Amino acid sequence: MRSQLFGSVLLAFSSCLTPFALEAQSGDDLQHVIVATQNGDISEVFFSPTIGIHVTHPALANLPSIRAIAAYHTSNDGIQHIIVATQNGEIHEVFFNSSIGVHVTQPALVRFAGIVAIAAYFTPNDGISGKPFQMPPNVTSIRVATMRGS
Repeated sequence: MRSQLFGSVLLAFSSCLTPFALEAQSGDDLQHVIVATQNGDISEVFFSPTIGIHVTHPALANLPSIRAIAAYHTSNDGIQHIIVATQNGEIHEVFFNSSIGVHVTQPALVRFAGIVAIAAYFTPNDGISGKPFQMPPNVTSIRVATMRGS
């Protein structure tokens, strides 16, 4: 992972899973990256030229056998969200900010067999892709890709 801002590798995780989520700007003038490691730790890396690079310690959460992650920020309440898919098909949410702490949904939100990828995003009140508003306000969408026949 290279950055024009820093001009070099920001940080190396020796046991990082291939998938990681780059979270949208959260209004704090920092860049955020969510990283899942092979041991199930989920950490936030946040950085800027003025503060440098920081990693959450301890990890925000630990969910064994992570398959994929996605992340987004909800601008209406300032909460950061991480959607986690595990190899057994469970979808969990990790959500946090400084005023509420870190929470993990238990039991899983839902279960899908054969998950290969996920994506998640937040749609605020200002419409979708420049089209007239068609969904209820403040909608969170999670997309799940599965293998056929699973």
